[in-house]
Amino acid sequence: MPTIYDLKPKFQALLRPFCARLADAGVTANQVTLIACGLSLAHGAAHWMNPGAKWVLALLPIILFIRMAMNAIDGMLAREFAQASKLGAILNELTDVISDAALYLPFAFVPGLPAPLIVVTVLFGIIAEMTGVIGIQIGASRRYDGPFGKSDRAFFFGAFAVLLVVFAAGLWSTTLIAFACALSLATIVNRARMALKALHDGNACRIINARLVGHRRDLCAVDFRQHHCVDLKTHRAGRGHQRIIAAGDVLVVHDHHFHHRDRH
Repeated sequence: MPTIYDLKPKFQALLRPFCARLADAGVTANQVTLIACGLSLAHGAAHWMNPGAKWVLALLPIILFIRMAMNAIDGMLAREFAQASKLGAILNELTDVISDAALYLPFAFVPGLPAPLIVVTVLFGIIAEMTGVIGIQIGASRRYDGPFGKSDRAFFFGAFAVLLVVFAAGLWSTTLIAFACALSLATIVNRARMALKALHDGNACRIINARLVGHRRDLCAVDFRQHHCVDLKTHRAGRGHQRIIAAGDVLVVHDHHFHHRDRH
């Protein structure tokens, strides 16, 4: 299901030159992660102390954009500049949900907004992220499926804050929060479903891989959890498979069946 998260690669491409300069300056991915979380906590505290203040609401979209940029930068620093670490993975997941709670829970104190519904919406958002992480625990991949992932929540609450600057809270605001709550619940269900589906597909790939390994052991290194289409680093499948599989060819896995396709 398409989400705003799908735009992340293009956004990262724009930030990559700046990211390289940060790496040259000695800035680390974990530092960026913690600064982004601190920025979110600071704005959340300001909103909590000044519930519904127009200047705080108007500032939220800017804070969310900066946070999104910093989240992209810390990921690129980790992946592209050899800064990935176990601590970084923990900080990445923890600070995401802490930042979400800090930025969105203060809306519950804004006069005229449905406080219980806002709390439930934020809670569902946290559970959705936990559901995404559980994908790894069961042997699938980290799930970012929509329809209401982290980037979508940021867009929603940023736009919601702008509307509150212009219009007084009322039935429209309650309706929008209820809609966001429903989307968050749908995201939990969808991520759990897609994690199970990915695991199911992964098991099918493992069976195919084991069958091929029985004829040639150098076919074992296949990343089947992330992609349905994988590169094979071998020169032939060996006895039992009449078709020659060359380096650069691909094995396409779909619905428990595999199909060979040459590099052309």
